[in-house]
Formats: sequence, C-alpha cells, structure tokens
Amino acid sequence: MAPSAIGIEAVLWSALWQSTAWLIAGLLASTLLSRRPARAHAVLLLCILGAALTPLATAGFRLAGWGLLPGLNRSVDVADLAARLNIGDGPPVMDPALAWPHALAAGWLVLSLVSMLHLFASARRGRRLLSGATPINSGRLVALAKQAARRLDLKRSPQVLECASVHCPVIWCWGRRPRLVMPVGLPDGGTALRGVLFHELAHQKRRDHLASLAGEMVRVVLPWNPLAWLTTRRLRDLSDQACDRWAIASGESPTSYAEALLGLIPQPRVVLTLAALNERRTVARRIDRILDPRPAVPHSGLRWTALVALATALVATGAALAHRQPPTIEVVDETADLVPEDAPEVITIPYELDLDVGERGLSKSLEVLLCNRSREPRDVLGYSTSCGCMTVEWFEPRTLNTGECMRLRITMTAPLEPGALKTKYVTFYVEGQPPLELAVHLLAAGSDS
Repeated sequence: MAPSAIGIEAVLWSALWQSTAWLIAGLLASTLLSRRPARAHAVLLLCILGAALTPLATAGFRLAGWGLLPGLNRSVDVADLAARLNIGDGPPVMDPALAWPHALAAGWLVLSLVSMLHLFASARRGRRLLSGATPINSGRLVALAKQAARRLDLKRSPQVLECASVHCPVIWCWGRRPRLVMPVGLPDGGTALRGVLFHELAHQKRRDHLASLAGEMVRVVLPWNPLAWLTTRRLRDLSDQACDRWAIASGESPTSYAEALLGLIPQPRVVLTLAALNERRTVARRIDRILDPRPAVPHSGLRWTALVALATALVATGAALAHRQPPTIEVVDETADLVPEDAPEVITIPYELDLDVGERGLSKSLEVLLCNRSREPRDVLGYSTSCGCMTVEWFEPRTLNTGECMRLRITMTAPLEPGALKTKYVTFYVEGQPPLELAVHLLAAGSDS
C-alpha cells in the first residue's frame, strides 16, 4: 500500500524543521566555542548527526505509533473513509492537491542518490591517487613520522609514501594501516615539515576520517538543505584547527609551523582524504590561531564529550517523539450516529445490510464498507456465509490501517415465496478481535394471489 500523502507531508515537515534546528544549533555552538576548536568540532559533529538521524527516528516512531502527545479523537464520516479506499486492480486515484508530498519525496530521493554517487566517485579518486604512491626514499622523513607517532601516542605509525599527484602531505586513514603520502622531491632533511607531520597524524589520532564521512553522509541525507553543506565545510575547518593545536602542543615552534604551512601548495580536496592544506582561504585564520600566545588545548576532554553526547541523544529522542500519537478514529454512519464505545475495532458500515426488495429467485447485491477504527493496523483474514444463497466478492487477506476501509460487494438470492423476508449472515474474521457478524436482509417481491 502506498504511503498516504498526509503521512509523507508530516515526515517532510519534521525533516525540515528538525534538521534545520540541529544545524543552526551546531553552527552557533561551534562559533561560541571557537577558542576550543576540538570542543567546537565535537559539538558540531554531534549536531550534524542529530540533523541526519532525528528525522529518521521520527519517521520510525510515527510508523510505530509512538508519540509524547496524546492522539486527538477524530470523527470521520463514510464519504471521507470511502474517498481513501485503496483497493482495486489499478493504482488508487490521488487528489492532485495531495500529490505534491509524493513529488517532493521523490525529488529528495533523487538528490540523495546523486549525492551518494558523487561520494562514491570521489572516494574512488582517492583510491586511485593512493594507487600511484610508492615507498618514500627519505629515511629522515620516515624517522620524523615515527617520532611524531610516538609523541602522539599512536598505536601504529603510518606507512610513508610519495606520489607525484600530491602537492602537500595527505593522510589516508582507511584500512589496517594509515598511509601518509608526501609530495615527490621534498628535501631529505624535512625538518621544516615536522609540524605538518604532527598535523597529519593528529587527524589519525582524532579519527577525523570518520567525522569527515559523517559530514559527507549528512549531505547525502539532506542534499536540499544548504546548511548541511555549510556545516560540512565548517567541520573541516575546525578539524584542521584542532590538529594545528596538536602540532603546537607536541612541542613544535608556532613560527616554524606557520612558515611551513605558507610554503605548502594546496591539495585539491578528495573526499575521505585529509590534507594538510586544501585551500588558501583558511590559511590566514589558521596562522592567526597558531601564533596566538595563549596555551593551545588540543583535546576536548573525555568527560565533557560524553556529557554533550548524552545531552544530544536525549534531545534527539525528545525531538523525534515530539508529535501526537495517531488519532482515535470515530466512524460516523449515514445517520451521523457515533459508533458505540463497545463496538469492535474493525466494523462494517452499515451495521446491517438491507438489500430492500428483490425479484423472487434472483440475486441482488450492494456494497458494504469494512473499516478500521482502531489506533493500530488490523489484518482482515477472511469471511464465511451462513448459506449458499449468499456470496461475498472474493478478496485476499489484507491489512487495514487506522481509519482505512475496504469496499466489499455482497450478493444474496431473494426467496421464492412472494413477500418472504430472508435474513442471513456474513462473518468476517479479523486478527485480534472476535468474529464480526453482518446481518443481511432481502425481501422477495410480490405477494400471494
């Protein structure tokens, strides 16, 4: 069964306001914490994850019927229920006014698929870049990389390679052993690049490749939201600033490190690779922070990060549940009488089917609605009739969602005796409730003469 336009509209609206609120909160918080780039990066990353996951959790909670707010009782008449029937051989007829949520959802899916393909293509470019790298001949650079790895307390030092396609140091942290790729032709001394090596290995220590992937994935999930693109760029900048702090905290001279950055050629950005310098626009701001005489604090603090992560999870769960439960449906029949409170959850409309008068020995038929007035989907398993003189249009077992009806044609043969009244019964079997019995009446035409 196709999702209802109303349900899709609710999901789209939730995705819009929830993701936008998370991203704005992340940008504001990262700005307030700009003096501590590691903390700013952690908060922004958590908000990015909240922006991507909260709408998905909301959709799941809606399907499960969960919500913090109680559902509102809603009276629905027969005409409204019949208009939302979804039976027959062909696709259901959709009101053009309700088609736009489906169009937006389809457009969202197409944009996400395009973004995913772009991500895959960029990752392949990174793999091709590494495929052309060879072990470096500079023993001095290999020794400096091992020294930086020990200083940063890394479990494994990276493999040091060189590649003609690389303009500045790049680290690839995917796989069993990270690979540090250097430009071809660096001086064998390489001491001036010690701070840059600390920066690159700090990416490995901080697991920034995972944060970078999370940033790319939020652009895949929310490709239509410009804030997703802005926060991803901001996340990369904060990652570089935090690694600059690690380079200074590891004992590198801020002046020497700043001079080394100015001597680098930016590396065109490749997704999932982490370069020492991607573009010139950030260099001035990075150097200002590097030369800041105040102590450089490179880490965010485990306890602080855990508390912020817990708070983020609680807020995300609350936001995902901040909607009403499915409404309680109160079905109204043709006489506008409410269904009794003790009526079963799946009912027939009308409650007794009067076929009126039929020609003797001939069949007459009318349609009846089988409707679900409960808060949960109900399975209609089948039916039986009390005599062979009555048939029900065949149907396969199916699920009725809340407020949904299915239309059934019931046919009965009129009595042979003129003026005789025949009453027979159709019993419907619904999972989770007692058998539902429908009385069917038919009066034979004519009278004895």
